[in-house]
Amino acid sequence: AEYMGLKSMIDAVHVDRLAASIRDSLWQCLVAQHDAPEVGTRWLVAECIGRFAAGSVALTQLLIPMLSDAQATKRLIGAFATRCVIAGNDAVIAHLKTVVERVVPMLDDESLDVRRAVAHTIHQIFARRPEVLDGLLTPRFFGLLFAETRIKEKYITVIQLGMRKVNQDDAEENRHAAFSLMELLLESAPALIPSHAEFVATLVSGLADTRFDFGALCAGLLARCVTKFPAVMLEFLNSPEALVVPLKTAALHALSGKHATNIIEAHLARRRAVLQTLLAVRTLPGADTVAAVTAAVTD
Repeated sequence: AEYMGLKSMIDAVHVDRLAASIRDSLWQCLVAQHDAPEVGTRWLVAECIGRFAAGSVALTQLLIPMLSDAQATKRLIGAFATRCVIAGNDAVIAHLKTVVERVVPMLDDESLDVRRAVAHTIHQIFARRPEVLDGLLTPRFFGLLFAETRIKEKYITVIQLGMRKVNQDDAEENRHAAFSLMELLLESAPALIPSHAEFVATLVSGLADTRFDFGALCAGLLARCVTKFPAVMLEFLNSPEALVVPLKTAALHALSGKHATNIIEAHLARRRAVLQTLLAVRTLPGADTVAAVTAAVTD
């Protein structure tokens, strides 16, 4: 409750008109809470820091040392807070790029939580102030983004759930953040994507994600790639193993045993999305000559 009240107070005052001693004292008080034990509290602290920084160019620049701090919790708070700064005035936005140019490379941070915060931050900044990211979405960035979509065994642990053992994947939300950012870039700025083939290949791999809803998202994006990157999609069609076989495998996959309703619904959603993608690729010029497409649709 105290942080909610503080957030309201920050929104109500003119930060740049506060006495420097009061402003700096409040800043230090907020940053000191970066390692609060409750996750929800840390997110509120990050939001308070971001809203506070949005009112002052000087405070915005104080995010920079946080982003390179040895403590992952400080890097996490700094990355999350950066996305709140986009609500700042023109003077703050003009200086925000010096912060964001340090956030983008953090997609290779050793901390899973930091990488997730970075992906979310880039997503929100690109959606609201894309000019801040001009020149920062390099081929290296896209390589890191694509890598974040892959399932990594080191983040999977087996836990006992009643009489069953189930896999717990701590990187699921990172993959979701990465796929969501890919969706935004495909819809808003496909010209920024340096390798359309690598983009499509990443989506094809995502069809087999253990989260069926992620697979459904990838199938839907592949259908959109038919109009965005028709030449690349046709190249993938000419090699059945590259596209048609993964689509067919996902469409014909059957669940075994008992599953929760949400899993069954997500599985059906993926199948529907895959079938729609197969129908979409048949509209490509020359696709009717690829026998594998017709075979996959008619099976």
